[in-house]
Amino acid sequence: MPLLLSRGSTVSLPLLGKDLVPAESVKDLGVIFDPNLNFNKHIVTTVLLLCRSLLQINRTDPSLSRDLLETTITTFVFASSFTVLQFGRTRNICKLQGVQSFAARIVPATRKFYHITSVLKALRCLPVKTQLYYRDVILSFKCITGRVLDYLTV
Repeated sequence: MPLLLSRGSTVSLPLLGKDLVPAESVKDLGVIFDPNLNFNKHIVTTVLLLCRSLLQINRTDPSLSRDLLETTITTFVFASSFTVLQFGRTRNICKLQGVQSFAARIVPATRKFYHITSVLKALRCLPVKTQLYYRDVILSFKCITGRVLDYLTV
């Protein structure tokens, strides 16, 4: 029978003379895991770091060429913000869509309330939700055609 704990109670497990106590979150290989495995803390931390970096990039905007700015934002933001999002909730996807929209507005210097769809299309970037579906479809195709490691197809 599983042990159910109330919010205020703590459990420690003795191991080799030390007490192991559950943690609120653990960082492993750059991913922050929380007890519920919903990646909320990881996404909040990622969004915060990306926004700080985007603000710094936005301040240096006049000194960078458009090509360099586009390459920097594309590789830094669009690639790093989608690490474990397949398990993300709608709320988390919306947070990352906000970061992606902010990053996309920096390149052509569009205004805050300008519709972002045409800007993303010009940057050849899919919206976050579509990008997640796209990656899932590619992984599924690779699993079906045997182009992945064996442990993914079992």
